Amino acid sequence: MNRISPKVSVVIPTRNRAHLLKRALESVFRQSYENMEVVVLDDCSEDDTPQVISSFRERYSNLRAFREASGSITKAIQNVTKKAEGKYIARLDDDDFWSDPEKTVVQAAFLEKHPDYVAVGGGVIRVDSRGQERARYLLPETDRDIRRVMLWYIPMPGVVSMYRRSALEEVGGFDVAVIYANDWDIVARLGTVGKLYNFRRYLATYTKEDVRWSPATARRLESAAFLVRRRHRAHYPGFWEGCLFGAVLYLSTFVPFWRVWRPFASRAWNSLRTKFLT
Repeated sequence: MNRISPKVSVVIPTRNRAHLLKRALESVFRQSYENMEVVVLDDCSEDDTPQVISSFRERYSNLRAFREASGSITKAIQNVTKKAEGKYIARLDDDDFWSDPEKTVVQAAFLEKHPDYVAVGGGVIRVDSRGQERARYLLPETDRDIRRVMLWYIPMPGVVSMYRRSALEEVGGFDVAVIYANDWDIVARLGTVGKLYNFRRYLATYTKEDVRWSPATARRLESAAFLVRRRHRAHYPGFWEGCLFGAVLYLSTFVPFWRVWRPFASRAWNSLRTKFLT
């Protein structure tokens, strides 16, 4: 990509994760893409987040930062996205980071070459809170295969996604009513106005423990997944199969010693997903 490449806006909402925000920003500024702006929205953090942002602003003139209360993660994402000026929007949460310094280059080049595509993603690596790798996933590549699994699980996580800004505006941006699974909902809505593609290379890393949530939180997440499936059932195949899968996950949270066996079940599912649904 050369200097006349279209502007890419990297949008990062953050709150009280100063130590992780630094890692996220460092991964962004290691990108080889030149025409890039970084827009950070600090949701009124009470830790050292303002100092971290200031230290990066001193070094990088293409970083813009705002401090305002949002009330929810999806509202923060929507607010920071509205402040972006680029032709393409790349999402990044404050506890995640980009693994491949060519991520922005390859994704922007693809969208420039294929105007009928509205979003691109790629493979992801999962690490725990200590930074130890726990798993890595290559997601369905083609538009056809992405649509085939859309109602099973999110085929294009926010951490690895780049969106065409005009398409985001066409579908109304992020729905602030969707607190959980907002990245799943937006890619499903984008898929109604254009094509989707995942690169077969590992572009981003996200942080998640084997057992991160309580059973109650896991149930809220599965309930949110059902709402996404129901909302988009008219646009994608496999609604009942996806609901059955979600129901099994939901009911599993009531099984005794959920925290003990859930990590093993999760790894088994990921193995099956990699073999049959990618």
